[in-house]
Amino acid sequence: MQLTIIIPTCNRSVESLTRAIDSVINQQLSDFEIIIIDDSPRLNNKLKSLIADKYSSYNLYYYINDGMHGVANARNLGVELAKGQYVTFLDDDDMYLPGRLVNMLSEMENKQNIFVSSGRFYEIGDFAEIHNVPYQYIGKIKLEDIKYANDIDIGFMVTRSDFLRIGGFDPSFT
Repeated sequence: MQLTIIIPTCNRSVESLTRAIDSVINQQLSDFEIIIIDDSPRLNNKLKSLIADKYSSYNLYYYINDGMHGVANARNLGVELAKGQYVTFLDDDDMYLPGRLVNMLSEMENKQNIFVSSGRFYEIGDFAEIHNVPYQYIGKIKLEDIKYANDIDIGFMVTRSDFLRIGGFDPSFT
């Protein structure tokens, strides 16, 4: 498995999560899996049924994290379950634009970076308005750039082994 996309979710609408999943499927990747970690306090049967019906032909896995443990814990669990050489993250209310993951994989396979991230923007009204995110880093990023403030998109890509080696996300951070 080349890539695992981890989507943590908690009490999110099925429509929003479907938009996120569809944006992954439309990336024109061939060797990937999607792991959804549901951190909701109650089982969402509508979501479970949708995944079983609509996405049964994809490598999409739905795990219940039995109670609210937080997004860092959900992402860490997703990485532990991942089979991909590379991992990346997608929030359940976000989406990938076409070509994002293919381009990021290409950069990772150059073996010149520890991780790859891309810029992000906010869209309002189904792209009626588009706004840049202020203060985000573009280009080469050094540790010093993110030592005190993290303005890197959560959808960064890293090898699974490097993520596990550094211990994942700290669940005590909110």
